[in-house]
Amino acid sequence: MVSTWSGGAHCCYSFAAYSVGPELRRILTVDTGKCGGEFSDLNADGVLEFSTCDDTWAYAYCAFAYSPSPRVVSAYDVSRREYRVATPRFARNLREQVSS
Repeated sequence: MVSTWSGGAHCCYSFAAYSVGPELRRILTVDTGKCGGEFSDLNADGVLEFSTCDDTWAYAYCAFAYSPSPRVVSAYDVSRREYRVATPRFARNLREQVSS
C-alpha cells in the first residue's frame, strides 16, 4: 500500500495497493481528494475492502466544511485481479456505521 498526501487545508490523498508475488501488480489506484482511506473486512468474509469517501460534492451549494462526503467501498474482484467500486453491496454495513 502506498499513500500520498499533497498537504494543505483542502487536499489531496491518493492510494495505490500492489500484489507482490512472482509478478508485481497494481490492484488499487484511487485519488480520494480530501478523504483518507482504510482497508477493513466489512462483511467478515476474510477479504479486505477499501473504504473511503467521495468528495465530488466539495463546495457544491455549501462551504467546504459542510460538504457531504458519502462513503465509497471498493471490493476485490477475483476475475479482474483488482479492486472495483462495489458500494451498493455494502449498503447494510454503511447504514450500521451511520446509525452508530
